[in-house]
Amino acid sequence: MKRCIHWRYRKRPYLLLEVLIALTLVVMCFIPLLRPHLFIVTEERRLLREIDTQRAVRLLFMEILVELYNNTISWKDIEDGNTKDLDAYSSANFSADYEEALTLLRAYGYRAKYFFSTKDSKASEDGTTSCYLLTLTVTLETSKGKVKAYERPIVILRKPITSDIEVSND
Repeated sequence: MKRCIHWRYRKRPYLLLEVLIALTLVVMCFIPLLRPHLFIVTEERRLLREIDTQRAVRLLFMEILVELYNNTISWKDIEDGNTKDLDAYSSANFSADYEEALTLLRAYGYRAKYFFSTKDSKASEDGTTSCYLLTLTVTLETSKGKVKAYERPIVILRKPITSDIEVSND
């Protein structure tokens, strides 16, 4: 009888191999449980990055339209379709939203450029104004060479340049 009591209180130690097998089984069970959640997190980050990029591009569109309204963009650049690098401009002329947009795009590794392309133009019957249908395209380039393009149509009414100064030969 003493022998049974002694056997009851004696514990068998776990082997290291048994512990490693148990941990391996636990990890193998958790990986399939965590995989959908990790996928959701990575897709959410990708979607937020795309939303931030689109917001920054909209801010750039508005800033370019303000510059167009203020006549700081030359008509020759518009007609020729010259590509302008937005990083090259001085920040003194632009708003805080412009700086925020460029900072965000730089953080994501993009370099922003824009250009105008003329789709259609018509002159009025009396010749006082011309109507232009333009497309403003903002391109974002990565260091790996990938390019994303965002386009917006713009309608411009332009009066011909006339000289109101009379030259007198006195």
